[in-house]
Amino acid sequence: MQPFPIDQHIADGETLPILGGLHAIHVPGHCAGQVALMWRGGRLLLGGDTFINILGVSDPIAFENEAEGLASQRKLAALDFQAVAFGHGKAITKDAPGKLRRFVARR
Repeated sequence: MQPFPIDQHIADGETLPILGGLHAIHVPGHCAGQVALMWRGGRLLLGGDTFINILGVSDPIAFENEAEGLASQRKLAALDFQAVAFGHGKAITKDAPGKLRRFVARR
């Protein structure tokens, strides 16, 4: 894939002024610059590829840096949210934080 220019860098903790506010959370591991986005103060976590949910919550297919990826999983699982969507697999709308926390706790 050919590199492309980045129009705007997003910093960890920055709130993007779109869709009522998207809070950026730096979650390296699957890839170095990955961010998750929290929408509307915890209503929806857009987790990117930090986890997948194809046959249940699990690790992504690969980590660029496994230690960072596991730390990012713990970071997201510790947050308060109502639902979570993934880059791969179905969103979770019931007991979303609990499902991520139970997965992380099994390590």
